[in-house]
Amino acid sequence: YTVPTTGQYFIEVIGLLCNNLEWDANYQHVCLEHPSVHRITDETAFIDVKVVPALQQQSQQPALGYWKWSHDQHDQKEYHPLLTRYQPQNCRLPSELNTTYCHAPMSLEQFSPYEFVYYNTNVNDNKAPIYVDKEKMVYSKVNLMEHKDAKILLCCVGLSHARELCREINLWLQEFNTTRLSAIVIGAQFPWLVNARRILDNQCNATVIAAGQWSAGMKPSGGRYAGMPPTLFPDYQREIMDMILGLKKSGLNNFYLRSIHYNALGDIKTTCPPQDWRSPPVIERYNDIIENLTLTMNVSYIDTNFIIGPLWDISEDFCHYRMDKVAKAEALYILDMLLPE
Repeated sequence: YTVPTTGQYFIEVIGLLCNNLEWDANYQHVCLEHPSVHRITDETAFIDVKVVPALQQQSQQPALGYWKWSHDQHDQKEYHPLLTRYQPQNCRLPSELNTTYCHAPMSLEQFSPYEFVYYNTNVNDNKAPIYVDKEKMVYSKVNLMEHKDAKILLCCVGLSHARELCREINLWLQEFNTTRLSAIVIGAQFPWLVNARRILDNQCNATVIAAGQWSAGMKPSGGRYAGMPPTLFPDYQREIMDMILGLKKSGLNNFYLRSIHYNALGDIKTTCPPQDWRSPPVIERYNDIIENLTLTMNVSYIDTNFIIGPLWDISEDFCHYRMDKVAKAEALYILDMLLPE
């Protein structure tokens, strides 16, 4: 593990599957371990870090930032473990949600003390990390764009997750009081529906693409894709490869593939067999596919899992990062990546 500073860190290890998902296996009927019993560490397990190695001595590349406890650091009584949030079965109706059975594992209160902070990874000694004001840095970029004649259009390709990301980017742009930059959504449920022509027609200056939620998710009943099974790993790899080839052939420039968002453990993911397959093991394999193909096919990749991963279960509806601190932090980072230096 890598941590930014010394101190106490609560840890939780959960077992979602008994065996790894094989590359060419049909995982449609593979069940997750029941979330009420999947924890294999004690509720209060922790590590007490006394020394943080210099960056050049660390075995792993440190993250660009961390979720940091933001309450009074001297009040040890406030500290409590951040245990995995999930939705038990039969916890949808208002009368059900008011019960302890539903409220305790579904509560969002545990996330409130945390804020995301960036720090300078070029510090090569054992001193406390130098924190970076990412918001100020991005504002400076936006301000430079404000003094140019041309307007900048950022495009988010996908569906509901792209829509939420785009909304958060626009909220940042409103906060920065810019009239030169804006963001729009271009819909595409699956990789094979990503349309380069639509991106070109909209004259997007930078485009971020993520198509994987519908590939692994339960399709809406009564819709065109109702009953369609999840896209297996070899098929998803072919679809992403074909998508990249099509985008390159079109002459589209300045596009990025983004990591697929984790989904929290909602009730349709933990039924046996699952009704929705967007569990962490599936999403991680999808992201491995995307990252490997972007490397081999020379395409830019934006990995936001250092932001999403630690609070992967914060989504209120167990799917979307919507108007929450994770959505805001991710949007700021992606905005930084899309804007020129």
